[in-house]
Amino acid sequence: MALLYKTPLVAAAGLALVAALAAPAHSAQEQIAIRSGGIGLEERAALEAQRDRYNLRIAFAEANGDYISDVEVRLSAEARGTVHYAGETRGPFLFARLEPGRYRLEATYAGQTQVRSLTVGPEQPQPYIYVRWPDAAAGSGGRG
Repeated sequence: MALLYKTPLVAAAGLALVAALAAPAHSAQEQIAIRSGGIGLEERAALEAQRDRYNLRIAFAEANGDYISDVEVRLSAEARGTVHYAGETRGPFLFARLEPGRYRLEATYAGQTQVRSLTVGPEQPQPYIYVRWPDAAAGSGGRG
């Protein structure tokens, strides 16, 4: 008998959880999509195939043009200071889909930080924004 009472309760709880997960997201933070990667030709091709889904595309490289990964990135809205992404890249490219506006990019590699002010438009994706580090390899112990 106890099992009969628990089963509907468990089922109702499960349905409530599914409904909550399926509910549309309304906050600006939840509307943001970030993707990083691009190590190797196959991964880069897969990322490039999705590039039009993102309105901000950033490439990280050393001054000599060699792409780098493991860049610590912090991307925040300039007006409110809301952090939209903070983490380490998994490749030389970072793609983001953001609300139109002005953003602050802080990117750190080999102990050197680059800071940029970025403007994201309403529709058309921007060309790649390249962030380069002069002499970064000398201080990184061959990282990248």
